Amino acid sequence: MVSKRSVKGTLIAMVGDGLALVRTGPEPAPRKTPASESARVLLPKLGRALSRPGLPRSSVFTRPGIFAYSAHPDNPRLLVQEAEDGSRVTGRMIGAKFVPCALPEIPVRKPCSSGAESA
Repeated sequence: MVSKRSVKGTLIAMVGDGLALVRTGPEPAPRKTPASESARVLLPKLGRALSRPGLPRSSVFTRPGIFAYSAHPDNPRLLVQEAEDGSRVTGRMIGAKFVPCALPEIPVRKPCSSGAESA
């Protein structure tokens, strides 16, 4: 049984033919952005941050149980999970969970030397 209802408000979104998100209360007041968070202040900071390669480990591993994920260097269908201690495990994401594969662990990469490498 389908029933129709009449609602007075502002249409926010429609999902298919049967679901609508409607704001029935007053419009929220626009938020005032502090000057310290304006684009004029944040863009130069962002540019400086992005000009340096990589992220510091302290910004990734903020608390226990946090892992960093990257694509496997030889197989892009796999992920490499890195723990705070530097250990790495190869696996896949299945149902929003990391599942280790039966592949050998990825060795920790050493930084490139400043000299030219010979082939």
